[in-house]
Amino acid sequence: MQEHIAFRYLAAGVSIIPLLRRDKRPFTSILPNDSWATYQQRRASAQEVAGWIEHGAENWGAVCGLVSDRSYCGDVDDIDMSHWVLDHANDPRLRGACVVRSGSGKAHVWFRSKTKILSGVWYLTNRAQNHAGDIRGDGRGNNGPSYMVVPPSLHPDTGDAYRVVAGSFDRLPDVEDGQAFLRAIGDAYLADVPTAGGKYVQSNDKDILTLSDAEKADVLGSIRSLGLKKKIVDTLLVPGNQFPGSRNWSDAPSTSEIDYAVVCELLRKGHDFAFIERIFACAELGADTYRNKTRSNHGYGYLKYTFDKARSKVEDEKRASRVASGSNFTVTHVTRTDLGPGESIYHIEISVPNPVDPNAPVAVKHIDMRDVDLLDERAFARVTFTQVHWVPTFLPSQRGHNFAGFTTAVSDMVEDIVRAPREATEAGFVASVLLAILKPMASRTPPNTAGEVSMIGWKTGDEYYLRFAEVLRRLKGQIHPLKGQTVVQAINMLGSAGTEWYSYADGSGEQVLRLVVTPQRSHLQVVQRPALPPPSA
Repeated sequence: MQEHIAFRYLAAGVSIIPLLRRDKRPFTSILPNDSWATYQQRRASAQEVAGWIEHGAENWGAVCGLVSDRSYCGDVDDIDMSHWVLDHANDPRLRGACVVRSGSGKAHVWFRSKTKILSGVWYLTNRAQNHAGDIRGDGRGNNGPSYMVVPPSLHPDTGDAYRVVAGSFDRLPDVEDGQAFLRAIGDAYLADVPTAGGKYVQSNDKDILTLSDAEKADVLGSIRSLGLKKKIVDTLLVPGNQFPGSRNWSDAPSTSEIDYAVVCELLRKGHDFAFIERIFACAELGADTYRNKTRSNHGYGYLKYTFDKARSKVEDEKRASRVASGSNFTVTHVTRTDLGPGESIYHIEISVPNPVDPNAPVAVKHIDMRDVDLLDERAFARVTFTQVHWVPTFLPSQRGHNFAGFTTAVSDMVEDIVRAPREATEAGFVASVLLAILKPMASRTPPNTAGEVSMIGWKTGDEYYLRFAEVLRRLKGQIHPLKGQTVVQAINMLGSAGTEWYSYADGSGEQVLRLVVTPQRSHLQVVQRPALPPPSA
């Protein structure tokens, strides 16, 4: 059995703590004294970790600093720099650092430092007014060290997994001076992207849109009808919900990042810049940023830059939604077996990278998926878990009604289509069983009375005259479950069929099923019932 990831962190010298499921907050109810403070001073024992796992811990945090054998983290808040770090994760200038892609798409740079580092701001060199992010390390004064969410935890908002894209927690580089190391990464970024840093403050357009009272009332009154998440609505309208550490933004590093998240959501709903600026001109959210003249970065220039970054992210999401990849897997191979009209099975091969160690072998999983289950996100996840005991997670742009993009991407990847022999289909199996029931019937002259007929009917020449209720009863005795539609398909597979009124010589009569079995189907053998994936509930 594969070792649980929490024990691997322990073995790497990391002080690990349990977090709430799909959350960044500590799972305090299972910790001593309802606090994680103990593990700022010492690492948990294997027995403690085993207990947390038994209590259902799924998300994990790594305490930074000396307690974790001098492990520190550069937390990149800047979106553009995060993209650069993730794209250059194996660049020699990062010296083999363990680079993690967070569930929100940000970059975390893990390393060890021989020099103690205190938590603080990670400034870009010569850009003191702008920072790359934060340094997560030992605490200042009486404060203890910080902790960071680590793979394979799920992000509370996106549901995406944190994953390692380069390096490993088992092999963190040990640099002489961690502060200098992070400055060097910032220098490398600025050398590759000389226009980076200071983009907000370089805009000279500080204009703030002014609305009349009637216009404000109209904009504010429309927000609740936009179909936004409650979290976003509260951020726009409810005082006190616009700041890092507030109820909905406990993980947000800055008010600018909150603005960015809200603009992304508005763009996903199809709103343009003009409408978004009207919202920021009167909503609670814009008061501390867009409308705050005491900030160097405010007004039109600030919001336009936020909008452009958000638009780039949403466009990336849309492109990703048309690719057969989720947040924790990639579809690598697809074939399809057509079983009959309106019935297909997709044979899907999925590669799943190790979320902690990108150098570990990629897990390959094979799934057989009915076409109807490929159309629904929940059905896809349910069938996948049933077959391989693993849960796929999807990008925000692939969820709900947007799942059709993923379905289309999988369908477009089909490399081979196999048309199954009729007897290999569900209807073919029923047809073979029915033919086995009919074969013992000997041909006879047409009966004069109903009393001369066996329970199932009779055969005259190549024609069968069958009592359908008895046919159905015998089939149900051998096949369960059995759908009426499948029986009809099976009968039509055997030859030409139709119901008619048969009149006996004595004047009586009854409704019968007249079936003429075609010669090419008369030798159909009973086959094993096809092993189709179970339909999703």
